[in-house]
Amino acid sequence: MENKNHQWIKIEDNIATIGIDEQTAKQVKEFVFIKLPEVGSIKEGDDYITLEAVKWSGHLQSPVTGEIIEVNKGLFNEPGKINEDPLNTWIVKVKLQ
Repeated sequence: MENKNHQWIKIEDNIATIGIDEQTAKQVKEFVFIKLPEVGSIKEGDDYITLEAVKWSGHLQSPVTGEIIEVNKGLFNEPGKINEDPLNTWIVKVKLQ
């Protein structure tokens, strides 16, 4: 598992599964909102997620280039799951180019 830009990345069979790293999740304490990306193409460095916590908000840039093939839509209603188990809570799956 690789760590890049406050995110973890796990690559299997040319699919990158991406989530928020444990250190970031602990520092923020509780995410209260997440704006998820749509399925479609993405380039490394593109802003693709907006996160808000009680005393912080910001955007994350994609650590990879490819095609978003799956989004963890359950996080929209329960963004705090990221804080509960960051290493097992994925946000997107990207087919790498």
